[in-house]
Amino acid sequence: ALLADGATSGGDLGAGDRGCWAAESGDFFVGLGSVPRGSRQSFADLEKKRCSRETSAKMLSRIAVVDGKGGWLAQWDSQFAALAIPHLRSTYDHHPCPYDSFALQQFVEKFGRHHDVVDLDEGIRATQVNGGDDGCACGESSSKGGSGCGFRGNFRLPSTRLFRDFADHLIDQYPGVRDCVQTGKVDRVDRVSENLAHVVLDNGTLLTRRVVLAVGPSASPKLPDYFQDLPGAEHAWDVVDEILRNHEEEDQKHQQGETTKLCIVGGGLTSAHLAFVAEKRYKEVTLLARRHRLRVSQYDLDLEWLGWRTRPGKIASYLSKRASPEDRLQMLKKARKGGSVSPEAKRALDASSVHLLENVSVIGGDVDDEHSYYLDDSDGNRLGPFDRLWFATGGAPGVAGSPLFEHLLDTRPIPTEGAYPVLHASLRWDLDTPVYVVGAAAALTLGPDALNLAGTRMAASRVASVFRDSLRARCGVVSNHTTLQATAAADLERDRARQLEELVVDYIPKKGTVVVRGRPSDAKKGPLRKNVQKKKHRKKKATNYFKD
Repeated sequence: ALLADGATSGGDLGAGDRGCWAAESGDFFVGLGSVPRGSRQSFADLEKKRCSRETSAKMLSRIAVVDGKGGWLAQWDSQFAALAIPHLRSTYDHHPCPYDSFALQQFVEKFGRHHDVVDLDEGIRATQVNGGDDGCACGESSSKGGSGCGFRGNFRLPSTRLFRDFADHLIDQYPGVRDCVQTGKVDRVDRVSENLAHVVLDNGTLLTRRVVLAVGPSASPKLPDYFQDLPGAEHAWDVVDEILRNHEEEDQKHQQGETTKLCIVGGGLTSAHLAFVAEKRYKEVTLLARRHRLRVSQYDLDLEWLGWRTRPGKIASYLSKRASPEDRLQMLKKARKGGSVSPEAKRALDASSVHLLENVSVIGGDVDDEHSYYLDDSDGNRLGPFDRLWFATGGAPGVAGSPLFEHLLDTRPIPTEGAYPVLHASLRWDLDTPVYVVGAAAALTLGPDALNLAGTRMAASRVASVFRDSLRARCGVVSNHTTLQATAAADLERDRARQLEELVVDYIPKKGTVVVRGRPSDAKKGPLRKNVQKKKHRKKKATNYFKD
């Protein structure tokens, strides 16, 4: 999706950003949760509209949301449907609600959706409390002398239907937002000036005051070098689209006995889901994993980033000014550790007819005259023949291989580290370019969960803190109904972005507290004149982290 604030007139499309409604809780600014609230208040928040129709209409007059499939979560819908994924991997305190960490839990209570929550069984709970395959001593006592991250759940996962219904509910809390998505593909984004950007679509153009790029976990697939020697082989992302297009045709072939031998290369959760779908359609399914054995973990992050005892310190270390881009890249790699499968997926694989071959490092392959695939591993073994070959090898890191970002790097060069751009602290491409980046491409600035639900909520909070007030004033929806001129609004926005260069995130171990200073909203409190005042101010600005 692409979101932009328009500066167009006449036949061009106006644009804006839904971020003007986001970041309703400052606790999300550095990826921490909000304060638990009573059911009465939470239920009331779920029932009310987040802004009036009049305000929404003014804001939406400057909004364009561009998506390849033309709807909110449309790509997510198609991928989950193609892979028949029954529930999310993350727990039900991870969601896009901008005002309450516990909103999905309260949604379940309010509408009686308990049957749509998957409660992991005791065996899986025990595995995860002891760190799964990550070796974390999560389950050790929190008493004096205990170690580990303190993670003890929760272990409740929302079903796909529940999560989608909740997202629809959130969308409808903001009048008119549901219908503001247009279908289109962004070919490139060009900086016109420090206050303007030009967006070239496959079906038109936009001249915008700002652009927010939210393009998912990766813009290009990650493929091995020998892939070019295997004509007809497919990456998982292309396979998902093919499944959706040819669902009935493949089922008919299966019923007529025209099934074939399939090989899937990859050791992550996507490869497991592909194997489950393929098992129903192909005579023989083989899954090749490079690891000595599949890494089993309920979550795709190191549990130290999830446990209440260790997460605040991890966040503070990552966001500290003392952490260089090189340091952050190493923390990023350590936290994500590559692909893994959830315990329930591993259990399903063990019970299936899929041939799982672990510790297989494929180094090459070829196709014979009958168009059968053969693969060679590092031990000199030759695997095959296979009639079809799928690669579930994930996406390229950062912005590697993305034409959209490569064009930005060519026209507005900024430093990169490990293919991740070193963005401005405000998530702008640079201070003088009105392009914001959220999602996986912003991981070096935000943290290893940048592409997850918690990370995108953190990104929305940070981006909205920069331009929300200027955009609202530009639309004349502030309390005094004053409308800012475009130049004044842009100057205000850049001033707020510049303030984030002084962002300080500290951790106080004894109190288990993260202290955040330098947010744009903090400027309203006025400067600090004395050390004593500064000490008191820090205490007031402390953001407590609440247990999972």
